[in-house]
Parts: sequence; C-alpha cells; structure tokens
Amino acid sequence: HSLIQTDPVLVLQWCQLLLLLNYDSTDWWMRILHTPKKPPLSKSMSSGSLDHLESNLEPELSTAEEVVKQGALVLFCDYVCENEADAEPLSWLVVNHVNDIVQLSYELPVQDLVSAIHRNSAASGLFLRAINIRFSHMNNPCLVRQTLRLLDGIHLTQSGMLLTLLIEKFLTTHWQSVGRVASGLACRRVEMLLAERVDQHSKTQLTHEELTKLEGFITSNRLAQKNQRLMSLLSRIKLDLTVEEPAHSPPDLPTDLPKNLADVFLDKERYVSHVESCCCGNGPASSSRDCATMLSRLSYEDILAIMTREDFDHTLIGECISLR
Repeated sequence: HSLIQTDPVLVLQWCQLLLLLNYDSTDWWMRILHTPKKPPLSKSMSSGSLDHLESNLEPELSTAEEVVKQGALVLFCDYVCENEADAEPLSWLVVNHVNDIVQLSYELPVQDLVSAIHRNSAASGLFLRAINIRFSHMNNPCLVRQTLRLLDGIHLTQSGMLLTLLIEKFLTTHWQSVGRVASGLACRRVEMLLAERVDQHSKTQLTHEELTKLEGFITSNRLAQKNQRLMSLLSRIKLDLTVEEPAHSPPDLPTDLPKNLADVFLDKERYVSHVESCCCGNGPASSSRDCATMLSRLSYEDILAIMTREDFDHTLIGECISLR
C-alpha cells in the first residue's frame, strides 16, 4: 500500500499476480479498491428511508490512488468472470462497487462481468437492488443513460423488479432524453413478458396489485401523457394476468368399476340426470351425436320430459331425427 503513491503500475502488476494465485481476501481488496463501508443491502432495504445511505461520502482520492483503484477493479472483474461459479466475489463486487461498475462499463472485463450478471437470475436481482439502493449518480445524465444500457439485458425472470426500478427511479427524471430511454426500455420488457404469455412467465413477475400501483405512480406523477404506450402495455399485461374462473368440469367417474357385468347395478335416475345435463346446456360439452344417442336410449315419457324443458338445446332435434 505504501507504493501506491510512488509506483501505481507496480501495485497493479502485484494485484494481477495475486489474482493469478486466486488470492481474493476481502479485507485486502477493500483497501486497494477503497471499498466504502455501508450497511448490507438487506438492512438498507428494510430501514425505510434510503437517504442516509449516501451520507458517508467517499474520501477524495489522489490521482495515483484513483489509477490503482480503477485498474484493480478491472482486474478483479476479470477474476470474477474466470471464476463465475463462485458467487461470493461476484456478490461482494456488485453490492459494494455498483457505481464503479457503471463508470467503468466501457472496459471489456467489466462488460464481461455485466454479461455474466445478465445470464444469472440471482445476480440480476442483486444488481437491480444495488442500483436501487446504492446508485449515487442520478444527477449525472451520462451515467444514468449508461446505467440504463446495463439494465437492458437483465435476466427475464427479474423483469418485474426491473419494471418497478425503471418506473419509480428513472422515469421521473427531469432529463427528457433519459426519461424516453427508460420508458422505451420498460416498454420492451413488457412486450417480452406479453410474448412469454404461453409459458406464463409473466405471472411470476408482477401481481395485478403491483401493476395497478405502477400505473397509479405514473398517473400521480403526471407522466401518463408522456408515456401513453407504456400505460397501454401495462393495461394489456394486467388484463392478461386477470385470473379467469375455471371452466365447469364434469364430476369424476368412479374408478372402482365391477369386473363382472352381473354385479352392475343400473341406476336409471342417474342416467336420466346425465342426459338432462347433456341436452339442456348446463353440463359438460358433448357432441350433438352423443347427446342424441343417449336420449334415444330413454323411454318415450322420459324423452318427452327432457325435450319439453325450456332450456333444451333445440339444435339436437335434427340429430335425433337422423337416428330414427
């Protein structure tokens, strides 16, 4: 650490050597990367107000310290990508250095790290929470746009959290160009959820109540007029999430059927009841031919009683005549 001010390049070479030896001691790297001391994300998210999280401003670094910090961060990103199966370094880096990841997103190792985050559902969720809690450059439109580009490839299973973040954090910005980018990203993600409707992925993303809350947020902030397409898509996916009542299904047939026909007990009342439900439209759907055939098995009195009912399906008459 004493060499940082005098020979930062040598320090970076030493960092690279340590990473080749798989040395990832958190305490050592915290000093090299000047990792800010902040509460865990779980504690931050449950604390109510988030304003206090950025009250501890990061100390001003000298030029040499900044060079070492950025260079070491790029090297550590490369190390994390090579050891993608180990979730601990990735989680530590995302939680504590999300702002640095955004600022250095033009570096290839950092881009590889972001791609690894996009491929992993849990890492994508952690990245979204870190952006929501720890991102401290909302007053810099360039970095905000850069952040939105990083959010574009978030794992599909985290689309619900992504929509909430885009609408509640980025859509309200007073920079119109940034707001349009956020709105476009939100629209594309909703369209992806609608396209996944067959596999019912959308039902695991947002509930009907959460979508209503997002629509209310947009309306209350007077953003509905500017984001008509987004409002329309939210209405479509909310309609898609509406739970339909299950169709009426016929009662389960008994499975313990007798093996000997001599033991079969013919229940006429049950048979007549089944024919009534078939021919009068309040039972399970059956073909007209089947209904007419079952009706023909009854006596004249029973047939007349069924056919004179007000709810009898008169379209069956033609099929009944063809059987005679």
